[in-house]
Amino acid sequence: MVLQVRDTGCGMDEETRSRIFDPFFTTKFTGRGLGLAAVLGIIRSHRGFISVESAPGRGSTFTVVLPAAATADEPAPKHPQTELRGYGHLLVVDDEELVRNMARFTLQRCGYTVDTAANGHLALDLFAKRPAEFDAVLLDLTMPVLNGEETLRRIQSIRPEVRVVLSSGYSEAEALRRFHDRGLAGFLQKPYTASVLARKIKQALQRDPSVVT
Repeated sequence: MVLQVRDTGCGMDEETRSRIFDPFFTTKFTGRGLGLAAVLGIIRSHRGFISVESAPGRGSTFTVVLPAAATADEPAPKHPQTELRGYGHLLVVDDEELVRNMARFTLQRCGYTVDTAANGHLALDLFAKRPAEFDAVLLDLTMPVLNGEETLRRIQSIRPEVRVVLSSGYSEAEALRRFHDRGLAGFLQKPYTASVLARKIKQALQRDPSVVT
């Protein structure tokens, strides 16, 4: 399947076009540069690819190519894989709508019940009302309003044993250095694919939350 989206905007020069899928690259003052990186991760997780054609003053054309579905004579592969399925109630906290929705969709397909929050304050409101219901929290580190570090501290003050998987564009080594004593159940580096997300959440629910993986 081929999906093409074209705009008539200002377009991009070659230097900008070559970097648009890089994590944290942005040309906007308020942007965070993870939107297109997440798009690339999602498309690759479905074994597809994306390309872009653009020039200053000529707009941009994005082309997404995805593999064809199995025919009636070819049984469709099971998705998600059996080994990635799980159960439990999760809270996904991320200010990037695209990333948040991808995580919710992926985890629901894997069998989980999922609530989402767009920032730390909303996450704390949800968690404080029914802390015993949540089996794990997927928490973005860099957010406006209330950042992930402070949100983590407050969540753990409400229920210290809840399993928290921290998500960030920072490297895993940096996250381990900063949060080695916080009892994280795991760390997920952005951008991530659907299968990596599902595997990390399942591991977090099965393992000792004092061990970061």
